[in-house]
Amino acid sequence: MKTLEQEKITELLKVLGTPYASITEGGKRPAIFKNDLNQALLSELDRKDYISQFKPEGKRLRVIKYTR
Repeated sequence: MKTLEQEKITELLKVLGTPYASITEGGKRPAIFKNDLNQALLSELDRKDYISQFKPEGKRLRVIKYTR
């Protein structure tokens, strides 16, 4: 069950649009451009247990989500 904080994160990622909204979609492993800001965002999402992990893939960061 998502917490209120996780629901707010989902809402904000959707407002940001592509490619961030794809992080909220189940069954996907989205990749976003690799830069300091995106790395900081994904680190925070990982810390908040919103995503399982992320890893670099060339010029992108692959997001691995929890299966819930």
